[in-house]
Amino acid sequence: MPKVPSQRQSPHKATQQRIQTSRDDREIAKRQREEEKRIKQDQLNRKKHWRKYVTDHQWSGKPAHKHKKGTKTLCKTKAAELDVLGTKLTSNELGILKYEIRTFNPPGMFFLAKKKLYSKSDVVELAKLKAQTLGVTGAPSSNPGSNDNEDKTIKKHEYESVPGDPPADEIIWKGEHLWYFDVNIKDACLTYCLKPKDLTDLVSKEGRLDLQSVAVRALEVHGGLKRHNGIVIQRRKGDQEALEVLGHHEPLQPYSQELRELLEQEYGQNSWAYNIGNSPPRPTQEERRRTVLQYGPVYKLRVEYYGSDWMWFHGNGRPLMRSTAAVAVTKLQGSRAKLFFPFLVTAISSKKQVKMPPESSSRRKATNPSSKTAQQKLEAEQRRKERDAKKQQRDEEKLRKAEERKEKARRKEAWEDYVKENQWSSNGEDYTHPNQLWTINKGNAMKLTKPQLKSEEVNTLPHEFHLLPALEGEDFERPMKLYALGAVYDLAKLRATMLGVELQFASPGVSRYSKLGLVVKHKYTPPANASPEDPSPDQILWKGEHLWGYAVNAKDACLTYCLHPGDISDLKSEYDWFDLQSVAVRALEIHGGLQRHNEMIIAKRKADIESIEKLIETSSYDGKPLENYSKKLRDFLPRCKKQWSEDLDDALELTSSELRQRRVLQYGPVFKRPDEERAEWVWFHGNRLPLEEKDLNL
Repeated sequence: MPKVPSQRQSPHKATQQRIQTSRDDREIAKRQREEEKRIKQDQLNRKKHWRKYVTDHQWSGKPAHKHKKGTKTLCKTKAAELDVLGTKLTSNELGILKYEIRTFNPPGMFFLAKKKLYSKSDVVELAKLKAQTLGVTGAPSSNPGSNDNEDKTIKKHEYESVPGDPPADEIIWKGEHLWYFDVNIKDACLTYCLKPKDLTDLVSKEGRLDLQSVAVRALEVHGGLKRHNGIVIQRRKGDQEALEVLGHHEPLQPYSQELRELLEQEYGQNSWAYNIGNSPPRPTQEERRRTVLQYGPVYKLRVEYYGSDWMWFHGNGRPLMRSTAAVAVTKLQGSRAKLFFPFLVTAISSKKQVKMPPESSSRRKATNPSSKTAQQKLEAEQRRKERDAKKQQRDEEKLRKAEERKEKARRKEAWEDYVKENQWSSNGEDYTHPNQLWTINKGNAMKLTKPQLKSEEVNTLPHEFHLLPALEGEDFERPMKLYALGAVYDLAKLRATMLGVELQFASPGVSRYSKLGLVVKHKYTPPANASPEDPSPDQILWKGEHLWGYAVNAKDACLTYCLHPGDISDLKSEYDWFDLQSVAVRALEIHGGLQRHNEMIIAKRKADIESIEKLIETSSYDGKPLENYSKKLRDFLPRCKKQWSEDLDDALELTSSELRQRRVLQYGPVFKRPDEERAEWVWFHGNRLPLEEKDLNL
């Protein structure tokens, strides 16, 4: 019987398949990680681009902007809460848009506050732009009360005037309480004194009504403009009477909760009286005759500004003038009286006579404070002007800071471009600094100024490679970059200039190297008592034998050139440093020329030697000079790796004696210390320079 071949795979083949599967999985995972990384980088780039766009397009707030009539607006809080395509705007992003400043009063207080109103269409467009820039996808949503169905309402604005009324084209339809947004049927009926059945054909699918269409229907139902306005005024008076009888302060029939929330969002208040003391001016008699009045819920509110008296208000914070006599509400007959004044009808049916509460003399005085009110209004106007001035000052400060940020970013970008374009390269050649040039390593070069120089900034300068000796236990030398000290400071000055900042030193001692702010007076005119043997000013060698190439303080300058602080007070720089050559010139002017100055220095050296010798004889000498440099200079000198070669002109072939006769000598503190090589005590002066016989004679 023939063998049936086995269906099982060989172990080797199965292993190869597992390896291949593992490779495929790793490749898929790698591609997924790369895709996630790409998406993340793309999001970061989009956010960076959007932030730059927002920064560059901030609106300064000037000139003052006013929205066109009929523009739907949002306060700043609601504009930030508006969700468009799953995106909301931040306060900084809203700064791009133009806004209108609206002034209002907090409830019960007579001081003005301001808020910013943004065009809703502008907010939506900016949010869409943000979503497009950031690559956000989502479904648009809206806030409650935002009235997004304005275009879906039923509009019937045609009206034919009845005899005795103004023509239809002269009627003012704009309401004194509600306008620019749609309302539900309850608020529409309340505002224009109608019944729901009067408006059934004007209700949209969303349950909203256009206010002007409702106003047209009110005039048609009431029999013209005059009759309609009479009904509204009569209802206001009826509410006043009813509240007086019942002793209530809240409105008898308020707006709907939805409308109250919308008004609160729009005006940022939790009270009816958002606009006390700052309500729109009342229309003239002619305008009032042509205006379609709106009924607003009537209520009372205690106002501190008017002598803590109760005042009447209606609608959304408009003052309502108080009636001076009792109103006979019984003039309104039929179902409309019961509909409009249900509480009042009940109150009057139980009381045959309605009496107004008597007003005390103090109350009457508070109700008509002509002089006091005028003074208070004057003070309020003054406070308003002060607030406006402060607001203008804050706006100017904000604009100035925004301009400063832009200028700072521009300067920083220009400096970064300069650094990238000017990286130094030796082109494969060995670069060496000139002799007697002060050099520092890279670490110290970066620490000289504050803020510190960056590595790439220092790399714009030519540098010399220097090998440090091998440390103990190591058999290799360490490379080090040396930079010219003057070039480092020139770079720091250039950076400060391009960035528009002040050059600051990391520590006060570091500024010794800098020539910034030093008072330089190098012109020398020999005094009248100068020696005839003095060389001409152009042949004098000013370079000092102890201190040179940096600045010193007043103590060290006076010690070095045998002067008093008052002699060099006019040479003091902003960092309290003195230029050595300027001090040397002043020393020659005071001492009577070069020869007399050098004789004074040598005499001081000899006097120190004699004094120290006497101390040595009495075994009371501690090895320190009688007069020493300042501690800052003593700490600074050991770090100076100066090469003590003379700056001579080879063509002149001057002798040492001739050189000393032309050089301005410096006094260095004299001291005596043992020398291990010579096994004897040796005289030194200055920065550990040997004091020899030639230093004690001209």
